Amino acid sequence: IVAGILTKRLKKMQTLAFEQSLQLQLSFQINTQIISFMQAGVVVVGSKEEILLVNSSALRYLGLSTQDELKYLKSLPPSFLKALHHYQKGQQESFEISQSGPTLKVTTSNLSFEGSNIGFVVFIHDVSESHKKDHFNKLAFLG
Repeated sequence: IVAGILTKRLKKMQTLAFEQSLQLQLSFQINTQIISFMQAGVVVVGSKEEILLVNSSALRYLGLSTQDELKYLKSLPPSFLKALHHYQKGQQESFEISQSGPTLKVTTSNLSFEGSNIGFVVFIHDVSESHKKDHFNKLAFLG
């Protein structure tokens, strides 16, 4: 009798674990799709500075064609990496970088789980148009 009860409980727990696993997989797929279509560049970096995820906007902003070129944080373009390290040491909210292309505003957000740092997310926004509008508005204001 006890073995039968334990078997039923075990099967119930297995079913629940399987359903939760499916839900987690679905959530991951949905989030990956959302991130891939965002206009903002997104780079997810793990605790060992490995690149876990990068969307197409980030690749474009970084001047790269495929994610295969980004395995670790040190794979980022040198000027971007230097600015990112400088930014992290200064604990600023964000920084801007201008290379030969657009002006990019970069912010980061730490990732933690149960009090442990597990990496961070880098958000990259093209602020070139915003700067152009601000400049135009200043000129219009001055007359």
